[in-house]
Amino acid sequence: MNGNRIELDFHVIVSYGVSISAVAENLVSNVQYKLEAFTGMEIEKITIFVEGVRVID
Repeated sequence: MNGNRIELDFHVIVSYGVSISAVAENLVSNVQYKLEAFTGMEIEKITIFVEGVRVID
């Protein structure tokens, strides 16, 4: 937290064949909307770290 602003880091593993950019955009959009609505605080930055890609059987 930085004053009334929040910075978040997410470490994710995505499924093989899924668009990484779509997953990241969706995650950022949903988290930002819900946290701002819930806390009333501004989200300054959300960083997505893709830790790996996993094949799901």
